[in-house]
Amino acid sequence: MVGRILRPDPATGKASAILLDHAGATWNHGFITDRIAWTLKTDKRAENVTEKSRRTGQEKLRECPQCSAVMITPPCMHCGSQPAPRRGQDRDFVDDELGLVVNGKAQAHRFSDQEKLTWYKMLIGEALRRGKNPNWAFYLFQDKFKHKPGWHWDRTALEPSFEVRAFVRSRCIAYAKARGPAA
Repeated sequence: MVGRILRPDPATGKASAILLDHAGATWNHGFITDRIAWTLKTDKRAENVTEKSRRTGQEKLRECPQCSAVMITPPCMHCGSQPAPRRGQDRDFVDDELGLVVNGKAQAHRFSDQEKLTWYKMLIGEALRRGKNPNWAFYLFQDKFKHKPGWHWDRTALEPSFEVRAFVRSRCIAYAKARGPAA
């Protein structure tokens, strides 16, 4: 169907046309002016060589910020605008320790025995703050660290930090969701 608008008509003086691609066929299959390697073999499909090179990363389609036309490289072939170079965006960040990343995956923070003891004391403090039995902290500790707290550890309650409160809140939400909508 696109072939009809590509042919100029000397009788009516039509030399150009506008194609509105509402389905996004250009993004999926390439431009209508791309070179296609046609074949008459029934077991082989026609191949859009230009689009194939775009998919391998040599050239990418992009949208003109001025007229929203699809283009390959600036300047835009429709309006002639030259997009401004992209600038980095400001990001808010918090000064903290860097985390270890191996093969693109963040590794969990390794807590020392002293840090685990402090967490356990803060979990006891959070249990008391919520009006729960201090032994509740035992199960929260197991959920967090995947082992039991030391039997010889001091069980003095500490004021829980924001991180401890957020962890306890997440466990309470997970428990409520596991019980289902009737709860």
